[in-house]
Amino acid sequence: MQHASNVVAFEFAAQAKPALKAFIVYESVAAGKRAKEICDMVSDRLGDGWKIEIEMSSFKSLRIEEVRQNAAAAVADANIVIFSCRHRDLPADVLNWTKAWPMRTLHSAALVALLSDDAGQTKKTPAVKQFLADAARQRGMDYFSHLYLPAEEIAADSLMTIVRKEHDDEPSCSTSSHDCH
Repeated sequence: MQHASNVVAFEFAAQAKPALKAFIVYESVAAGKRAKEICDMVSDRLGDGWKIEIEMSSFKSLRIEEVRQNAAAAVADANIVIFSCRHRDLPADVLNWTKAWPMRTLHSAALVALLSDDAGQTKKTPAVKQFLADAARQRGMDYFSHLYLPAEEIAADSLMTIVRKEHDDEPSCSTSSHDCH
């Protein structure tokens, strides 16, 4: 009888795929999609024997206390934490949430900053890059950043600004450091 239960446990363990846990915090839908695509590429490169479990929260959702608490718990359990946002200072809600993360004790992890360079921000470095590097270091996480120029996103954001302005003008009827460039 003891032998049978050991066989069942072994068979279950042999069937389980190793998993990485990723937590994505993103500024916009496009930024969230970009981070999800990065996770998908990592999963593809790891092969069929691996899977990535992804949880996501937007900057806006972190204004809600319950979401902040759940997100902090997910960060503590994640192997990879991805910030996907513009290369500018983080909103106060996101800064405070990040500062409140618990210390990591169980496993190694990485914090990845996917920063888009809109309107030539590279000339003046916002505090976001250093803040995230410090947050990673303080919690024993590796830090990686990537800065890119998303021309199509800039065009889409510009179009949305124009649309919002036109709408607003209408009379109303009743959202260890490694740098890669």
